[in-house]
Amino acid sequence: MQRRAALWIIGAFRTCPTGRCEALAGLIPIHLHLRKLASRATYQVTTLSRTHPVQSLMRRRDAPGAHVHRWHISNLGTKAFLVTKSTAVDVAGKLLCLMEVFDTDSSEAHPGNRIMDVFSDRISFHPRPNSASPEEQTTLLDATLLRAKSEKHSALCAIPYGVIGSLTTFFGVCQFLAPR
Repeated sequence: MQRRAALWIIGAFRTCPTGRCEALAGLIPIHLHLRKLASRATYQVTTLSRTHPVQSLMRRRDAPGAHVHRWHISNLGTKAFLVTKSTAVDVAGKLLCLMEVFDTDSSEAHPGNRIMDVFSDRISFHPRPNSASPEEQTTLLDATLLRAKSEKHSALCAIPYGVIGSLTTFFGVCQFLAPR
């Protein structure tokens, strides 16, 4: 399937070598793609809420508030656990290795505690006017940069003009700290 996709992307003939077509099309090898998807599955299970049904099948027995389901992964025998090849078994084996704790119901995620709610008086937006000439836009950007540099402990975040609807993609973050 990946070979057919690569041939379609670059418009090559059927007689072209598979590896070369996939490389030209920018497709990663299928075994690396599957490995990437498996690692994502591990992280997605850890971000589920504590009350999610999958957590009762995967969570460790000694986890706080853990209700162990009768079909829990650990109820498999050792031999069955080693023989079974599935995403659930792989995730259960890797959950013990993860050190970072994900809390999907954290207080920071609730409305009223987000960064725009807490620091709304400290954040300002300066959109670029579409009707301004390039010289006027440069003057406006320079004035904004000077204002940010003059204030103590300020940060300037610029987002590329072509990025639509993405407030997390920063073109550059400059932090200006006043000398002591």
